[in-house]
Amino acid sequence: MRLIAFALLTTLLNAGCCPDCPECEQADIDADGDGYTPNQGDCDDSDETVFPRAEEICGDEVDQDCSDDPDDGTLDADGDGHMDLLCTDGTDCDDADPDVNPDAFDGCDGLDNDCDAAVDEDTIVVDWSGGGDTETIQEAVDAAASGDVVCVLSGSYTENLVLDAGELSLVGLAGAEETIIDGGGSGSALVFQYGDSSTVQGFTLTGGAGTLFDPDNDGALDACGGGVFVDASTASLVDVIITGNAADDGGGLYVNNASLLLSDSQVSDNQAGRYGGGVRLRHAEDVQLESVQVSTNTSVTGGGFSLYDSELVLIDGTISANLAESNGGGLYVGTDSTVELSAGSITGNSAGALGGGIRAYGSQLIAAATDISSNTAVDAGGGVACRKADMSVTADVHDNDPDDVYCDECTGCTDAP
Repeated sequence: MRLIAFALLTTLLNAGCCPDCPECEQADIDADGDGYTPNQGDCDDSDETVFPRAEEICGDEVDQDCSDDPDDGTLDADGDGHMDLLCTDGTDCDDADPDVNPDAFDGCDGLDNDCDAAVDEDTIVVDWSGGGDTETIQEAVDAAASGDVVCVLSGSYTENLVLDAGELSLVGLAGAEETIIDGGGSGSALVFQYGDSSTVQGFTLTGGAGTLFDPDNDGALDACGGGVFVDASTASLVDVIITGNAADDGGGLYVNNASLLLSDSQVSDNQAGRYGGGVRLRHAEDVQLESVQVSTNTSVTGGGFSLYDSELVLIDGTISANLAESNGGGLYVGTDSTVELSAGSITGNSAGALGGGIRAYGSQLIAAATDISSNTAVDAGGGVACRKADMSVTADVHDNDPDDVYCDECTGCTDAP
């Protein structure tokens, strides 16, 4: 008891007052000995763990640092079920991002998504210089199981990559401009076959010469899909650049008896000896292109696109400066095909015969909210040339040469000025 009284007396004296003085009742005293008095911001002078700038303990609803906000909003601020690493017992290393927490998938993005100080450990890492799990993409694909992620570091990989019967995510970590698959002038740069349903993102696909294939069943093999060949599969391509490829059909991309989603990509400077300088579709259903630029491709028929018995939906696309020696500078919509265009542009394409922008033959063409302009054709249909097709065109067709629309036994077509 004497020790307690002595300690109290010492505290009061240090505070500048005597025990018997009435002003002592108003003195600012650090009663809990934590170094802060109430006048200095101590919001609970009976608890030595509570004072300004104290370590906030998340989840106990106690305002340790006297900020008037228990837990300072740090208790799972991103709502992912994990407390901020800055908190006591916290495990979330980025409490502002719900995709970063100890239970997250540590995918192919160069980040520590699961907060264990390791990067991308849930992926197979490809590095041509030897710093990854493999040095070639094909090795990684062959080692992967369906559902795996293959993460490819920046560099140029000379390969003819084949994806078959799997469901992988293949990601170029640095993006398309820095991650290149070069076909080396032999075969396609990338092949989807045997029911593959993989997603490929962030690559340039170049230097391909096509996969030998008999599309006509006439016993003669043709080189198809210089950059990408898709056969009997469901392919997804995101943020890819398909350029500098050549083939008989589908200089850039060939889709046969398959479906495709292509988005945020470019198909440019490819060549085909027959059909589809940029893209060739044959017996293809559910082909959708979103925000894709198809430009400066050349072929005999269909400089940008050539379709046969196929369905294409093109949203917010740009088809420009493509060249066809005969018909369909921008698009050749062939027999039994359907094309739907919206929110895009078809400009500056040219054809040596009919349909500088579009040639529709024995098919269906639906075009809305699309600018079709400044296209040229030698014979007729600078903008659109139609032959025995069904048309529903509410697009803005203007300033094409020699005319905007040419109709020949078509439904819904008018070439009246």
